[in-house]
Amino acid sequence: MFDDPRNIRHPSPWYGATGAGHYFNAAFLFNEPLNVQAGETLRFRYRVLVHDGIWDADRLNAAYREYTEGLDGDA
Repeated sequence: MFDDPRNIRHPSPWYGATGAGHYFNAAFLFNEPLNVQAGETLRFRYRVLVHDGIWDADRLNAAYREYTEGLDGDA
């Protein structure tokens, strides 16, 4: 999972669990609450990278750089 650098509180911590209820979630509220005004838009963007095998850190970091270099503005 790639956390878009335009996300509020980027980089966000992540948490997850295994067992009967597997989940993996961005934890943008992990360190403190977030107040959102009525009518305000709160947008989060993530990219899921699906691949075979285990990637080393260099390959993963290169894929993240490629992703973030392709982002434009606030779209």
